[in-house]
Amino acid sequence: MKTRLKKICFSFAVAALLLVSGCSARAKGESEANTKSVHWQDYDGKRIGVITGTPLERIAPEKFPKSKIYYYNSYPDMNVALLAGVIDAYLGDEPGVQAVHAEEPKIDYIPEYLAYNDYAFAFRKNDEKRENLRKELNAFLAKIKADGTFKKIQDIWLGDDESLKVVDLDSLTGENGTLSVATTSTDMPWSYIKDGKNAGYDIDIVARFCKERGYKVDFVDVDFAARIPMVQSGKCDFSTDMNATPERREA
Repeated sequence: MKTRLKKICFSFAVAALLLVSGCSARAKGESEANTKSVHWQDYDGKRIGVITGTPLERIAPEKFPKSKIYYYNSYPDMNVALLAGVIDAYLGDEPGVQAVHAEEPKIDYIPEYLAYNDYAFAFRKNDEKRENLRKELNAFLAKIKADGTFKKIQDIWLGDDESLKVVDLDSLTGENGTLSVATTSTDMPWSYIKDGKNAGYDIDIVARFCKERGYKVDFVDVDFAARIPMVQSGKCDFSTDMNATPERREA
């Protein structure tokens, strides 16, 4: 299910198939002017953080062979570690670290990309119910791409107007049942909590799909590493977007 280009960035302190590249966040107290001459290669040998259950686990030791890699469950956990000086930098996708920087200016990123990876909503294989649901979602994605809605969603969640970043979950009728969707609510701007409610790019897509198809939705908040097991076990009908590695495609 191809939907968007997603870039992985390098951060430092101071479904649908997707393409991901990489970037990093900037060291605490380091000025913007100074970072213009800083490159992600300069951090090889320093302490690098990654989120468990993401492709960054593979990318980090490849790109930073001299570094010690630290593993975390979420961006907030890495932000705390970064600002406390436990790590020197961490890896994340570009929109995510841009959102972090907007909320915490001491954390910045180097806009140099490290890698590209496919991302997708994940469904359980060999399951007729979930296969039919996958086809429904693919048809919906094709429709909103054709009518311009998909571009509108992208502009909202990757834009700067916070007043537009609202997901309508209250109008979902549920006459065709309730979908259980695994997500990680610390993954801005894709999936997060805003004003006590689920929000984000992926959440908006799922909500619009459910509204059109007559579903309600129950978002199940889990760590990145728990999404595949939740889908494989049948506890969730599908997951919001994640890295579509060859191993996960087989699963």
